[in-house]
Amino acid sequence: MLKMEKEKLIEELEKHNWKVVEVARGYGVSRQRIYQLIEKFGIELPPRLHRVKVACLNCGKEIEVKKSVAKIKKRFFCSPECRKNYIYMELTCATCGKKFLKRKKEYEWHTGKHWQEALKEKHFCSKKCWGRYVGVNFSGWKKQRRGNERKADSSEGATASIEIQ
Repeated sequence: MLKMEKEKLIEELEKHNWKVVEVARGYGVSRQRIYQLIEKFGIELPPRLHRVKVACLNCGKEIEVKKSVAKIKKRFFCSPECRKNYIYMELTCATCGKKFLKRKKEYEWHTGKHWQEALKEKHFCSKKCWGRYVGVNFSGWKKQRRGNERKADSSEGATASIEIQ
């Protein structure tokens, strides 16, 4: 067991830039033992030196991350929920009313429009729902056109046919 005085422990921590791992290696004990001594003596460790504050891209909440990670990564989120809300938009199917997610960038890439314009348009959760919508709303024009052709054929007789374009 390592027995130390408070002043000697503080001196060692300052000497090693408050890195508990290096102090533990120097004395041949575990980090946990050094943390136990720190707690026993009531020593307050300084705030983490190698951390920077960044803002969540979705909600703007400040998050602490390692400096090395901040150099590599450019997008930070405070929670998985914020990440989901930043990447996906929630849409409602125009046919069945089911809610589903669609990637914002995918919408922008396919349509060339900003993703917020998608909220004004009709969207479908599947091809089946899209087919139902088209069948109900647009199937009548073919029947109506065919009906007009038949009426014209019957009024002039069977000899002439009228083409409607």
